[in-house]
Amino acid sequence: MPIEQRVMVNKPKIGEGSSRSTGSEPELVAGSKRKKKTLLLAALVLAMTAFAAYWFLLGGPGTREADATEAAETEHLDLGEVLTIEPISLNLADGRYLRLGLALQLALEVEEEPDPAVALDLAISQFSGRPLTELASAEIRGTLKAELLEKIKQAYDGEVLDLYYTDFVTQ
Repeated sequence: MPIEQRVMVNKPKIGEGSSRSTGSEPELVAGSKRKKKTLLLAALVLAMTAFAAYWFLLGGPGTREADATEAAETEHLDLGEVLTIEPISLNLADGRYLRLGLALQLALEVEEEPDPAVALDLAISQFSGRPLTELASAEIRGTLKAELLEKIKQAYDGEVLDLYYTDFVTQ
């Protein structure tokens, strides 16, 4: 039968840790400080990640107020179908062209689909002959869209609530 050798190490009992001194105590203290720093760093990273997720998912401060205001403004509107108009090509200045597609957000009360020719005619007069540099600016493009929307709302007598671009390609 084989003989097994065992080595016994004297460990301090509970309450006797301060009376005995071993050479490994400074290592234990340093290791526990390192663990505390690691845990603190992990908690900090976790908190920053949670804050970043909150910021991006909920949009940060101010956007919830803007969303609430926008929702309150559109809440009374009953949205109907969206009328998609086939894209058309328009001549711009300097031999360039614009491929423009539109969609009209109709009111819920609209029973019969309106004629899209009126919206197309207004879009042609709004965008034809403009220089490409003017349409490349997002600010000017937004202003032109707002002007076109107002003209379309007037032409359709409240049947159209909003205007969407489905195509906007310049060359």
